[in-house]
Amino acid sequence: MKTIVLTLAVFAVALAGQCQHGHKGVFDNAVYLRFGYALPDGEMVTEEIITEGAGFEVGTIFYLNFLNFSDRFRVGIDATYASVSGYTNLNTLSESFASDTYYLAGLKIGPCVSYNFGGRWIVDASFKIHPHRLGAVEDYNHGYRPISHNEYGSALGFNLRWRALMLGCEMTSARYDFEITKATDKSSDITENKKVKLPATILTIGFNF
Repeated sequence: MKTIVLTLAVFAVALAGQCQHGHKGVFDNAVYLRFGYALPDGEMVTEEIITEGAGFEVGTIFYLNFLNFSDRFRVGIDATYASVSGYTNLNTLSESFASDTYYLAGLKIGPCVSYNFGGRWIVDASFKIHPHRLGAVEDYNHGYRPISHNEYGSALGFNLRWRALMLGCEMTSARYDFEITKATDKSSDITENKKVKLPATILTIGFNF
């Protein structure tokens, strides 16, 4: 995992140097900072382990300006250097019953296409791989204890940009190995190892400069 993350980081830095050439027009290598509100889905939501989440990201869209198809269209690489998010059940968090919280930290990188449809308005679409680490507070009140910590996910995202403002929507997905403990009517609980998918829709707002 560390080797792959380092390789992707070096690739992004090397790519930055190659993206400075060519006619930019309204496009520039946009450094962005954004905050997100996450709506998870899947088994962990059905079982009321988590209900929602939040995230923070910093990254850059590197445009391959030498591939100048038109003045309104660009192809590039969207590299998110730092992506941190957390998920919990706010319903139980606000009550006396304890809630579990899970954290994801990693990076994202993948191809991006952008289109300028007038003035300073730009729309982006990207598909990125998402190497990251899963962590959790070690109470596991609901019986979901992560076994695998280093995982790979995917992220399909769309942005609407106007000058410095950046609005986005991203669909992420990854699978994790959990040790799940469930209470029974008998004296002992049942424990099983299971791979659980965690998809999420993340709505973001931020700035690019």
